[in-house]
Amino acid sequence: MGLMAKLGASDVSIGEKLAFSIKEFCTLHGISRAHFYNLRNLGLGPREMDVRGRRVISVEAAKEWRRQREAAAEPRVPRTNALEGKRHCSVKSSARIHP
Repeated sequence: MGLMAKLGASDVSIGEKLAFSIKEFCTLHGISRAHFYNLRNLGLGPREMDVRGRRVISVEAAKEWRRQREAAAEPRVPRTNALEGKRHCSVKSSARIHP
């Protein structure tokens, strides 16, 4: 039995990351580490695991976190144009042209 099979990761190719450091996770998701820790403190961060004293986030936990955040997002209401239905230009001519 191969190492990857023993690890239960038969669908993962060699060299593919199975977990991310917090710094890597933040970089990949475009969030700051401060925002990550704020989310964690609110109970909204991804599942973490301890690997020899290091906190890491598995690929599966990152995927699950993205789905949770998408589901929690409020649907966006399209903004209405502030000028919609109004004249775009209301210039009044105060000068009269006399023939």
